[in-house]
Amino acid sequence: MNRRSLSAIVTAAALALGGLTLAAPPAQAVTNVVPDAKFQACLNYWLGQTWNAPITATQLGTLTGRVACAQKGISSFAGAEYLTNVTRLDLGQNGVTDITPLAGLTKLTSLALTQNRIADITPLRGLTGLTVLGLTGNQIRDLTP
Repeated sequence: MNRRSLSAIVTAAALALGGLTLAAPPAQAVTNVVPDAKFQACLNYWLGQTWNAPITATQLGTLTGRVACAQKGISSFAGAEYLTNVTRLDLGQNGVTDITPLAGLTKLTSLALTQNRIADITPLRGLTGLTVLGLTGNQIRDLTP
């Protein structure tokens, strides 16, 4: 193959590719697993993110030790089920009724739920590692977990 033929092939290939545009795949939207905006803002503080950043289950799983979201006006603890490595959790004084998202947090040793609107504590029955449990100021009539 001579120089002229090679040059023609390279030019033809360049012209053919010139009409193509390379684009990055569309960005995947991050699914926020914490629907309550006030709970999200508090958890974002512990994650070191801006208050309204979306939160993934994986991110919540990285939190360890203590997380405190007391007195924040939270109406739902949905998303707390991903706090699987937290050992101390303070969710007091929020007005929440449903504590089902806390049921699988088996690493908890301390849980403060004071002054919410909790009536049913059966979701806590599997949290056998708890050594501190604060429930005062709720609407609990039956202490049987």
